[in-house]
Amino acid sequence: MRDEDVRSRIFDVALREGRVPQRDEIGCSQEDLQRLAGNHVLVLDDRGAIRMAMPFSAVPTPFRVRSGEYSAFGNCIWDALGILAMKHADGVVESSCACCGEAMPVHIRDAELQEHVGIVHFGVPAKHWWDDIVFT
Repeated sequence: MRDEDVRSRIFDVALREGRVPQRDEIGCSQEDLQRLAGNHVLVLDDRGAIRMAMPFSAVPTPFRVRSGEYSAFGNCIWDALGILAMKHADGVVESSCACCGEAMPVHIRDAELQEHVGIVHFGVPAKHWWDDIVFT
């Protein structure tokens, strides 16, 4: 299956249902997933299942995106904001301070960030993100 078709099928489900579909739902081969993972489009878990289809996470993370009845998990704050951008929707990223656990929601309305204070911390330089993308 063409890479574009695999990605399109993943995004169709993720944007509609808020979850990352797996290979049997997509109708692609394991080789298709491996190729996309090798090109840093997907991250597979140790069983070969999709763990990340950027910007979506197949597992719960500290970055839950909500927009009306829609809910999904982003891999990081950057990805979570990307989900709202992909949906062209207002919403909130429910997150918290990694140090103290204090709730730190991020609201988006009319494609604009509503909070004017706060910090986004990237603990790993971008050039090293793929050294261990799940940790990053």
